[in-house]
Amino acid sequence: MRFQVVEMVVLVVVEVVFYRGTRRVQGEYAKFVCAQTAPTTGVWINAFPGGGGGSFTTYELPEIGSVNCAQTEPADTLRRTAQIRLSC
Repeated sequence: MRFQVVEMVVLVVVEVVFYRGTRRVQGEYAKFVCAQTAPTTGVWINAFPGGGGGSFTTYELPEIGSVNCAQTEPADTLRRTAQIRLSC
């Protein structure tokens, strides 16, 4: 799965950063079904022709918050992206 920041608004007020943003999530999917081989056993098979699947794009819920430069936020978060845009 890949995450990408698609919207970011940053407002700087005396060493505190207020931000609002969301991230786009992209990935792939497959559908597996259980094919019964006996009354109590079965095997999982890919339900798409040729064993394929598909891809999807969705968006996380908007996140609103504030950060400062005193503490480094975790990587790959909107909070860290706001800090980076402030050169923290």
